[in-house]
Amino acid sequence: MILVDANQIAISHLMVRHKIENGIHIESVRKSIIKVLARIHRRFREEYGDLVLCYDSKNYWRREIFPFYKRNRKQEREKSKYNWDEVFSVLNTIRDEIKDHFPYQVIQVDSAEADDVIASLVHKTSESPEPTLILSADKDFIQLHKFDFVKQYDPIKNKWITHENPVQFLQEHIIKGDRSDGIPNILTCDDAIVTGKAQKKMSKEKITSLASMNPQDFTNFIRLRNWKRNSQLIDLEQIPEEVVNKILVTYETTTTPDCISIDYFISNNIQDIIEEFS
Repeated sequence: MILVDANQIAISHLMVRHKIENGIHIESVRKSIIKVLARIHRRFREEYGDLVLCYDSKNYWRREIFPFYKRNRKQEREKSKYNWDEVFSVLNTIRDEIKDHFPYQVIQVDSAEADDVIASLVHKTSESPEPTLILSADKDFIQLHKFDFVKQYDPIKNKWITHENPVQFLQEHIIKGDRSDGIPNILTCDDAIVTGKAQKKMSKEKITSLASMNPQDFTNFIRLRNWKRNSQLIDLEQIPEEVVNKILVTYETTTTPDCISIDYFISNNIQDIIEEFS
């Protein structure tokens, strides 16, 4: 199974086309995304099997328990040169076209992110392991490397992502937080990143020391409270059961076309890339 962080790949290709063409043109973005998916599948299908395209939903369950989750991204987008409504409109159109015309599973579940979809399917696969490839540059997935059947490849930089100690990585990640998602380190208050407050500094030695401890042994209540906050947001084993169940039901009931639609290529004037699917 090849689990694709589809939003990440789609946005990266749209940004490249935007830079080259000085604007968003669905024709070239469509061609670029479909072409890269074909190449990914052709390269890895013999060892890992079918593509599963995992998408974020518009709503996040994490925001329900932590209102500041990814709010900094919204602020950054409001200052961005990109028209994000147009970006998502184009990408959603292409997503729906892929779902209707290609033999790839497209999984998007309300309140879940692509991370949740990928993690839920990995945990389900652990019951009967089979070679599984995560296609994403996101290092959050290193925690899933604890499963021997999981590998990760960065399709943007074209390199494998590895880590010698995925369990320690997760512990340190929880301690450090995740600035890109608006999650402060465990010494810092909830709204620090969103409001621009300075986070309390942590040395590498301090992070290593805390990672070696049982969080229940923390003497500072605030530190323990913030550990639990970050753990719930970062540890992919803490996805709510109802979200996991929705993801698995969607995966098991989603049907796909038996083969690619030649008419789709012709109608969108991209028949020159059909050979990518050989």
